[in-house]
Amino acid sequence: MHRGARRKAVLKRVLKDTPASFACVDYLESDGQRVFEHACKLGLEGVVAKRPDSVYRSGRQGSWIKLKCVKSDTFPIVAFVEKLGANPRRMASLYLGRLEDDRLLYAGKT
Repeated sequence: MHRGARRKAVLKRVLKDTPASFACVDYLESDGQRVFEHACKLGLEGVVAKRPDSVYRSGRQGSWIKLKCVKSDTFPIVAFVEKLGANPRRMASLYLGRLEDDRLLYAGKT
């Protein structure tokens, strides 16, 4: 049994009592786009995949990919603009930021 198969067997034991919404599948060699689309149709959050010949290393790696079915993120509101002349007062737009390392950068407005 190769290292990846041993790791997968341990992972299955660890996850055996987790909720059904968290699924661990056997190795699947298929069209990635098709697998992803099917996962989304099933209502899953997304898929995580790794190149089968790569070794496990913690942290972000090019050998791992995480694809979410629903794209979402958190953006702090850094400013707002009021609609001129509105009575009662109303917001016209929000200015959003994004955190990158220890810096707050402009992300756009909505």
